[in-house]
Amino acid sequence: MFLISIKLLCLKIKGGSLMKSKQYIALLFFIVSPLLAKQMGNTIVPVRTTPERTIPQPQKPVYVQPVSEQSSAQSYASALAHIKTRMNTAQILQNNRFTPYFINFVKDAIKNSGNNAFLFAQALFQAGAYLHIPFMNENVINATIISDLNDEIDRQTKILFAQNKPERKIIPVQPIQPEPIIKNVEPVKPVTSDMYVVPTDMAMLRKLDLYPLFAVDGGIYFVFNPQAQLFSGEIVARFEGEDVGQNAPCIVPLGKFGSWNRKLMQLKSLNQFELSAATGLAPALCAGHSLNNGRLMRAYALSGDVQYLRDLHDIQKSAIFLLDHHFGEWLYARDVRNSIATLGNELGTDGVDVSVISTVSLFDADLDKKNEFALFDQQEFTYVQKVKQNIRAGLQKNSYVHIMVVGNEETVGGEEGSKGLGHYFCFVIIKAGNNIQYIVLDTSSRAYHLQQGSHERDRLMFIIQNIEGGKISAKVSNIQVELYKKLIQ
Repeated sequence: MFLISIKLLCLKIKGGSLMKSKQYIALLFFIVSPLLAKQMGNTIVPVRTTPERTIPQPQKPVYVQPVSEQSSAQSYASALAHIKTRMNTAQILQNNRFTPYFINFVKDAIKNSGNNAFLFAQALFQAGAYLHIPFMNENVINATIISDLNDEIDRQTKILFAQNKPERKIIPVQPIQPEPIIKNVEPVKPVTSDMYVVPTDMAMLRKLDLYPLFAVDGGIYFVFNPQAQLFSGEIVARFEGEDVGQNAPCIVPLGKFGSWNRKLMQLKSLNQFELSAATGLAPALCAGHSLNNGRLMRAYALSGDVQYLRDLHDIQKSAIFLLDHHFGEWLYARDVRNSIATLGNELGTDGVDVSVISTVSLFDADLDKKNEFALFDQQEFTYVQKVKQNIRAGLQKNSYVHIMVVGNEETVGGEEGSKGLGHYFCFVIIKAGNNIQYIVLDTSSRAYHLQQGSHERDRLMFIIQNIEGGKISAKVSNIQVELYKKLIQ
């Protein structure tokens, strides 16, 4: 409900009217880069951080020719004056993106800027954005627009300098890379398969920073209580949190299913709130984070390169991925699926063995025969049933990997406007020979999915049992279904 409150506040901000004057332009130059966050009660609107905390973006080599500092300064002053006096907003920005006209203007302006080319271009992009930024009402600056424009500045600067060709002296700028946690880790590849599985040795998992110790506070899981009593005395159905200790296991053997030896695993993932605090990106990007986690896990399974496992915790690389692919907040499952279809190859996937579901309830093959089916989308139900059949066929192969982005829509029902706006996590299936690893990665740092009797464990087992085709013993509680049953009674 915390994230939904943020969204509702952003929607209210976006509903404001456009300022009739630009009397705050000078002030904006000084406030647009620092952290802009407005706290109202428990509601926080996150935006970008100060330059000191902005993610370090690797820069491509810049090719230069000798130019005096004085002439460079004069060129910049001339270009800035042109932006101020001769350009209107429509020539510079359309839907918070730079127009081709303005991008070409910047390209021409930096041709003779010498060693200052990169900073020159970045400054002109900033000037164009900040001088023509759209305001909301008299007292509020739309933080989302500012964040979008900062992302556009970073993106266009990166594109511009990636296109330079070697002609003169090269001044290399070394990218900032995190130190590897462990070196020379041998990949685990069964001799009977072309696929690599994740190491299961506890010492190795700790060295790779994959073991979820849940920090000082331990983890948390949820159980469904259909008769929870509020302080008012009202009886409601809701999910209630329970604590789990620091040393909760991250691997649970599931035993044999036919000839398959199965393990359920939870690996440590980058905390979406940690990334937000470090970079200023919105915290509600769990769908994009989950696709990135799945992309990295799939790349590891196919190559055995443990650098992909290390990258699960790389803030810089993760932020660049989210920015490059423009993942938004509050995505519905259908929007995440559209991202896969549009960005398939760029995500490192072919779009076939990647799926997105809003709730695990849709794996129930008989769901369309029940009264509560009125709550679900027919098209998504058909889609999930097809996904289930595709995975079953894949598991008959000697080697197989599938990425699934899973939503928790079943836990957020009953709040007006909240349908579909829950949290997403990543679920990965790796089959190598007769060994199957079912792996969950959650960007909510305290979420623990392996506790027996928890909603988190039940929904994973519901997926697994439906896929494998055995007895379905796991039950999944659904707030929306409970409310619907109560209503029709």
